[in-house]
Amino acid sequence: MLNKKKIETFINLSKKSGSCVFGVDNILKNKNIKLIIVSSDLSSNSKNKLFAKFGDDKIVETSEEFDGVLSQNIKAFAITNAELANAIKQNL
Repeated sequence: MLNKKKIETFINLSKKSGSCVFGVDNILKNKNIKLIIVSSDLSSNSKNKLFAKFGDDKIVETSEEFDGVLSQNIKAFAITNAELANAIKQNL
């Protein structure tokens, strides 16, 4: 069951600790990605690039909006901290 409040807390922690990467291009450049969360309305071309590089095991697609912690234009973001990534996965 999705626990939005906990997920938003973990996203905030990752932002404050510098372990959050925003945008497809920045994600593709980063080698330390542990988890990628993409919006269901992200373009199929962008999704294909992410899946080609990182595979299914690191990518989660959601229709959930995280406007409380992210700007409205962010369609993809990634977590580089393994502990925070696991905590988010457990709450999805």
